[in-house]
Amino acid sequence: MSASKNMAIRSFTPVPFLVRRPLAPAFVGRSRELELLHAVLRGEERAIGICGRSGAGKTALALAYANQYRHAYPGGVYWVDAPSGCDEGFAALARAIGLRVEGPLSDRRRQLVQAFAKALHRRPDALLVIDGVPDPAALSARVLGFVPAELACRLLFTMRAPPGNLLLPTFELGPLAEESRVELLLSGLEKPDAAEVEQARRICRALALDPLVVSIAAGWLARKPGRSAADLAERLAGADVAKARAVVMQLGWDDVPEGEARELVALLSMCGGQELVPAARLAWLAGRKPGEPALAAVRALAATNLVDVDEAGGARLWPDVRAFVEGVLDPVFRDELRTAAASSLGRALGDVGNIESEIAERGIAAVLADVRASSAWAAGVRGVASMRGALDLEANALLGWDAAREPAFFLQQLRARAEELEATKLATALEGALTARRSPWIRVRARTSRRGEASARVLEGHAAKVNAVVVTRDGRLALSASDDRTVRVWDLDAGQALFVLTGHVSPVRGLAVSTDGRTAVSGAADGSLFVWDLGTARVTRQLRGHTGTVHAVALAEGAGTVVSASEDGTARVWSLATGELVRTLHGHTGGVQGVAVTADGRFCLSAGDDATLGLWEVETGRLGKALDEPASPRAAVSMKAAGRVLVAASHEDAVLCWAPLDGSPPELLPGHTDGVTSVGMTPDGRFLASGSWDRTVRVWDLDARIPLGVLHGHAQGVQAVALSQNGRTVVSGGEDRTVRVWDLGSHVAPGVSEGHRERVSALAATPDGSFVVSASFDDTLRIWDARRGELQGVLQGHVLWVHGVAVTPDGQRVLSASVDGSLRVWDVATGQLTWVISYLPGRGPGTMSLGRSGVPLCAPLLVNDRATMVITKSQEGPLGAWDLTEGQRVRTYTTTSGDPLCAARVGNRLAAGSAEGQVALWDVSSGAQVGELVGHEAAVRAVAFSPDGGFLVSASEDHTIRVWDLGAGRVVRVLAGHMASVGALAWLGDSRHLVSASEDRTIRVWDLAGGMPVARLVVRDPVEALIAGPGGRSIVAGDRAGHVLFLELEGAS
Repeated sequence: MSASKNMAIRSFTPVPFLVRRPLAPAFVGRSRELELLHAVLRGEERAIGICGRSGAGKTALALAYANQYRHAYPGGVYWVDAPSGCDEGFAALARAIGLRVEGPLSDRRRQLVQAFAKALHRRPDALLVIDGVPDPAALSARVLGFVPAELACRLLFTMRAPPGNLLLPTFELGPLAEESRVELLLSGLEKPDAAEVEQARRICRALALDPLVVSIAAGWLARKPGRSAADLAERLAGADVAKARAVVMQLGWDDVPEGEARELVALLSMCGGQELVPAARLAWLAGRKPGEPALAAVRALAATNLVDVDEAGGARLWPDVRAFVEGVLDPVFRDELRTAAASSLGRALGDVGNIESEIAERGIAAVLADVRASSAWAAGVRGVASMRGALDLEANALLGWDAAREPAFFLQQLRARAEELEATKLATALEGALTARRSPWIRVRARTSRRGEASARVLEGHAAKVNAVVVTRDGRLALSASDDRTVRVWDLDAGQALFVLTGHVSPVRGLAVSTDGRTAVSGAADGSLFVWDLGTARVTRQLRGHTGTVHAVALAEGAGTVVSASEDGTARVWSLATGELVRTLHGHTGGVQGVAVTADGRFCLSAGDDATLGLWEVETGRLGKALDEPASPRAAVSMKAAGRVLVAASHEDAVLCWAPLDGSPPELLPGHTDGVTSVGMTPDGRFLASGSWDRTVRVWDLDARIPLGVLHGHAQGVQAVALSQNGRTVVSGGEDRTVRVWDLGSHVAPGVSEGHRERVSALAATPDGSFVVSASFDDTLRIWDARRGELQGVLQGHVLWVHGVAVTPDGQRVLSASVDGSLRVWDVATGQLTWVISYLPGRGPGTMSLGRSGVPLCAPLLVNDRATMVITKSQEGPLGAWDLTEGQRVRTYTTTSGDPLCAARVGNRLAAGSAEGQVALWDVSSGAQVGELVGHEAAVRAVAFSPDGGFLVSASEDHTIRVWDLGAGRVVRVLAGHMASVGALAWLGDSRHLVSASEDRTIRVWDLAGGMPVARLVVRDPVEALIAGPGGRSIVAGDRAGHVLFLELEGAS
């Protein structure tokens, strides 16, 4: 029968059943419990928990319910294994149902989890199962932005012990009924006769064994023909329950074949914990390649019932089984196995192709988790630390990598990092793999400074500068406070945002966290203080009383108090338990910028705008000691009491150390080249970290009063620093909106940098490509050998930012334009200044303009072919042509397209991009506007002519690049792929390839013939300037941190 034309044909989407665990082969005897679960979950209660001792069958019952009643949940059934990580489990479920998110890659997991939670809120008829909850309170805690117990869907969870204070209903899983135990035991026999049934009944009547032990016994019966219940009874004769458990487990262990199978079980026992060990990790430790053979070996272990195996091949031992195996393993065998596993791991991590294929298949997060978990086995094994370090540092770049679209990307990124870490063997292996791959990639030939190994991770997500950071005592979490009015909680191992604390209505400036990591206090610009429960991500109380910005917060848990510092000139002491104001500390004559308190709450230190430090006795509110010499405003303080009171405070460009109770005078630790903004100490007062406007973090040994290292990486001033308890990890936050994590255990202090101290604003090359000149906000220009990346000279003379640079066509002179209002001409050979054209500061050539976003706009500096005229612009003014011989403006290029932000010239053609998104075209000689290109949806940040002048490319804040045919006056291609504003462009010498750089921290090379990207390089800091280097495939880039990178496109046809 055919359907009527008026009848709608509906397509049905299959109901998701995302339970990646096989159903127990012999699940028996829990029909009453299944009916109880269903009655509760389909009634008024939306959640119920199953609790019971290890081996009681909680997971088996949850699996049976999910399978038997799956059709009662049209919204789908979803399973999360809590010991393996709820956050990753929820993210995996989100991906499985097709959810997609945008935004910073380091924030994707949190976004995926929140998207999944929203999906479940829209599906009240769905069932979520969380198996193996370690802490019942976690169900009422905010996990990456939502509370599982508050979801609209139904929730079933399992846990070992009944909770004492959980408001969700639970029932304890009791012993399996005798007849059910008999049925489960006999499931191991194909056709048990009456005698077998009676024998099994006698065993189960005498020994009330839990389901796990009975299932192991059933597995023993099933594995070899001829085994009978009588055989089992003979082995259990005279045993009590405890002895019978041991006998049965021994039977199961004896059935595990010698060799690989027994080694796998032994390795699982040595892994510890309740997390499912991924098959790939187990294969690495066992010296096998991940893949189907390894999976098959792991899955075969499930037949013993000693091992819990999921559908993906993840395996673990039940807690009682692990304890048994640990007890029977021969110590010599265990030590030999651990040594062999370390060697196997070294080979696995040294196999670049193996790591690449694993990341392509499973993603960087899963592989890096395996590497981290396994690397403890291989401490000291050559190559393991190099691979882990390189993967750690490139993890964010590898998030979302698609191996099919970018076949050389992984090898390229890891090679650049290996060279930076001086891991020569790894870099050589990666180079060989890239050569064999024959795919386009970008080589980093040289860079002007080397970042130390300590830069472990860049955490992105904040939308404004970061003002404060703290680290929990266990070193697992970091919190950051920002002008974007949020506090973010980060998992330092995973490099991911766990959740975001929202509620403040003004920038968050101060932050503190309790030693147990459960409570945080934040202070904001509106004078408010919020106390947060980090378990639920909720505000538990607000502390109000300050009439000015709260700059800093400190916790004294021994006294149960919070101390806050404010612009209103006071420091206030609050009760953490009640939120009541305990005491106000008056004494500063200006705003209080910093505050610290000893753990016992006896002493409080405050730092003020009045250039004084005050040490207060908190109980009395009396100012015990004050320090006003050397006088300088203090921005931050830190204090620890370890038998004494040790104070560290910011003091201009040095750190001030003071032990006031010792009577010793203060000391200064010099080293920073600009103002110190923040200080932090370890609890024992031994190590100190300081952050500065000079964009560095310095680490000090306070006992010896010596520097331990300088950490480079922030593109703008460092606003906050914090140290882990053991002093191995530093966390910093800056104006560049990033949080950076530094592992000092592997730190190699970088050598003296030859690079700029501030952002690179412009680049120019000599006509023969031999030399490159870079201009910077550090007021200098630097000349580089373009082929070797070596510094040839520094041009100094400008007194403010240098914003434009050009080289004359004869290659003899360099022109530079600065915010100081001057245009300077330099001799390339001698480095001598030969000519200066000066104007009023702020109104001369090359001056800086500021857009609505506060980002400096491009000031072009273009020289004509005879080097007699330069084209540039002044602040908020049009482009102008200046006669270099007379020093006069000779032409103005006016337009109705808006203030020009960038410009390019070829022959007699001039183009400029505007804030409104248009590109204006002029005739250089006459100054007449000859055209306008319209198409971008936001400001145009860069323009570039093709070498023959026939095409123009424009880059915009709308994330796109447009290719214009100037003869036809129309766009012929739109290049899309960047995830943020595109601010720099360069044509390569082959005229076929275009290079672009974006705020998304990528450099991309495009094949204009096909309009497709051919290579992508992720860099540490956004690139501000690009030019083509010598030859047809060289690229030179200048970034926001002051580095100049010399790159080469390899492998492109």
